[in-house]
Amino acid sequence: MYASIINGSVCEVTEALPAPGALFLECGENVRGGWVIQGGTCVAPEPEPAENPNAAIDAQIAVLEAAQHRATRELLLGSDSAVLAEAKARLAETDALIAALRARRV
Repeated sequence: MYASIINGSVCEVTEALPAPGALFLECGENVRGGWVIQGGTCVAPEPEPAENPNAAIDAQIAVLEAAQHRATRELLLGSDSAVLAEAKARLAETDALIAALRARRV
């Protein structure tokens, strides 16, 4: 089998010797069009990375986690009981939202 090469990748695989002047390599029967040439060998291309189905959820979680810093600071530095109660409530609400988002992850 022979692989005809154009721009560093296999464009065609044939049993017959390609026309004179054509760039080609001997190859195995498993080689297909679209394979790339690396070091004089036909190599299957890397598959496209799968899209992360959790990307949108992870972004929402990151935003919520970043919003916790103020409430945490108020909780640690505050001495007013009303401020402390409000900070605790905000942290609990944010944690509940994060837990709900994590439960939706695939």
